[in-house]
Amino acid sequence: DPQVLSTYIGAVAITGGRVHFQQASLAGMDIEVAAFRSMGVSIEENADTVVVTSKGRLQPATLTTETLPTDMGPVFAVLMSLAEGHSSLEEVIWEDRFGYASELRRMGGLNNQRERTLYCNGVPTLSAANGNAPDLRSAAALVLAGLAAQGTTLVAGTSHLARGYEALPQKLNALGANIQPIFGGLA
Repeated sequence: DPQVLSTYIGAVAITGGRVHFQQASLAGMDIEVAAFRSMGVSIEENADTVVVTSKGRLQPATLTTETLPTDMGPVFAVLMSLAEGHSSLEEVIWEDRFGYASELRRMGGLNNQRERTLYCNGVPTLSAANGNAPDLRSAAALVLAGLAAQGTTLVAGTSHLARGYEALPQKLNALGANIQPIFGGLA
């Protein structure tokens, strides 16, 4: 699934390092891959393996859901929150898609929203905060934001994750994260 792989690529992008995704393909992900690469993420595909490398601060981006899949907006908003410089994300598909934006703002991420565009001057790190995820991709994005935050972040509404991600916390923990389900919220 391109959105699931994009979420994992986003996790590598914000935390840094190099990860090999076995039995993975970038088929149908040209726009997402181009967006990640424009932000400084290296993505290579060899046979059935995708190799993602991220070093240093991410580069700023100007993105629009006219081309980028709208489901990936929340993930890229987290990356923009950590990019070095000014970024923006315009949502042209859904009128009320930014339910996650206030949560990222509380973590020190996104700076401003005007109509259907988010604006951000990225910060080196996010601050821990409690947040509520209004939908599947926002839940995944807030979990990623928690990976990049200093301190403990509690994300409510993660029951959405079960619809689109199989064992997301366990897979991220296998890569070095420290995600602990509370009351079954992230199980």
